[in-house]
Amino acid sequence: MHVYRIAGCHTRVEIPAGPPPYDRIDAAETLALLRELPDLRFVYRLHLSDELSLLDPWMRKLTGGDFLSLGHATISDVVVLYRPHRQLGRENGLTLLHEWLHLVAFKAARAIRHFRRADKVEQLPALRYKPVSFGDPRTAVFEAWSVLGEKLLGYDETTARHAALATPVHTMILWQHVEKIMRKTLLRFASTRLEEFRARAAFIRTEVAPRAQTVRASHRWWRRWRSQATR
Repeated sequence: MHVYRIAGCHTRVEIPAGPPPYDRIDAAETLALLRELPDLRFVYRLHLSDELSLLDPWMRKLTGGDFLSLGHATISDVVVLYRPHRQLGRENGLTLLHEWLHLVAFKAARAIRHFRRADKVEQLPALRYKPVSFGDPRTAVFEAWSVLGEKLLGYDETTARHAALATPVHTMILWQHVEKIMRKTLLRFASTRLEEFRARAAFIRTEVAPRAQTVRASHRWWRRWRSQATR
């Protein structure tokens, strides 16, 4: 393996030394993807794998169709990108963003608890597939968090706005937590997409936040739960 360390932090990139059987992204492209994240320091190890995920056959059996894992994240802050082909383009960036959101979720117990309870007042779109839980009951919540976050922080402005307006309560919970992370990020680690994220934040504050307040105010359960949570 070639191991590259990011200056000033513990993040490292691991790339197989041997020639891949596909057009793999290189170290510079991998670093560029990391630099797009709201805070790359959440990733301790980013491993590029030339192998397919061992879970793929199992997932194909569970889903009854074609399934190909592009990434995976662990509670030890390791992210694996499976066969990150250069031709995938921005799909590699979205995959890394999705897995980064998992790392954030693993450390955000309070936000995840609020995100799950928001289901009482607002229905999220159904997941495309049932994630493998390995006995952790929070797995589906983590996946829903990352799927929504990928839309809100992804490259497509229209997708981000539609997702935010369709699920304003969940959006506010997730966005406020990610925005808190960005405010604490050191300038030298700031995302190369920071101005884009700031524009999204302005839209969410002006257009989404009022809608979320309206949804919450219309549900007695939410008012009762918030009252109990702040005691």
